[in-house]
Amino acid sequence: MRAITLCPACQTQFFVTQDQLTKHDGQVRCGHCLHVFDANAHKLDIDALPSINNESNLAHIPLVQDSTLPVNEEMVSLNPPIIPTNTLLDQPLKIPALPVASRALRWLSYAALLLAAVVAQSVFFLRSEIASYYPPSKPYLVQLCQKLACSIHLLRNIELIVIDDSDIKEDTNYPGLLHVSSTLVNQAKYYLAYPNIELTLTDIEDKPKLRRIFKPEEYLPVPTDVANGIPPTSEVKINLAIMAQGHSLAGYRVLLTY
Repeated sequence: MRAITLCPACQTQFFVTQDQLTKHDGQVRCGHCLHVFDANAHKLDIDALPSINNESNLAHIPLVQDSTLPVNEEMVSLNPPIIPTNTLLDQPLKIPALPVASRALRWLSYAALLLAAVVAQSVFFLRSEIASYYPPSKPYLVQLCQKLACSIHLLRNIELIVIDDSDIKEDTNYPGLLHVSSTLVNQAKYYLAYPNIELTLTDIEDKPKLRRIFKPEEYLPVPTDVANGIPPTSEVKINLAIMAQGHSLAGYRVLLTY
């Protein structure tokens, strides 16, 4: 007598014989999703299904011979065959992971790769900030930039540099030569790039008459290393010289730029 059993995991239906159902207490493995289940508990009587109750309706169903069964036993399936538990012979029964767990693990892998990509991208674009805030990381970032053909620059936060204690005097030996002395104060807790200094001389109506931009190499004393930047919370004395002979001047302005 033949019957139909239904896989509870994937709903695949199979033809089975009574001999197959009595082996291993009816425990079988689905050939479609590899789910192990009790075929007796999910058995349907073939006579109760009129749509497949005659030979003409069964003619298209393939015959599947399981090489692990004795030659006088055969099984016909409506879809993939059931794999009896004795196909593992004397090996311990290994039930595969559920598809839901596999999908969860796959999504966790995708999320980890995405997070790694975001972190790598952030380190690349914020490399200068990271090197400034965390100086011990700078050597490693420099080595990384050598491989990626990039560079690390000192931060340029002009709002954290203050001009303090400015004064202007005329040179006693050279008429018309003016000296402007001042102090740059780095209020940040990390190194900042030296700014350019724009000096503007004005007349009595505060209109600009002369203007000059001094680069760090022009106003810093020798042998200051410009590439190192202004140390954190430190002061730098500067002295600017400009020739103003022939101009009637009454004041000046000092502006920091990058």
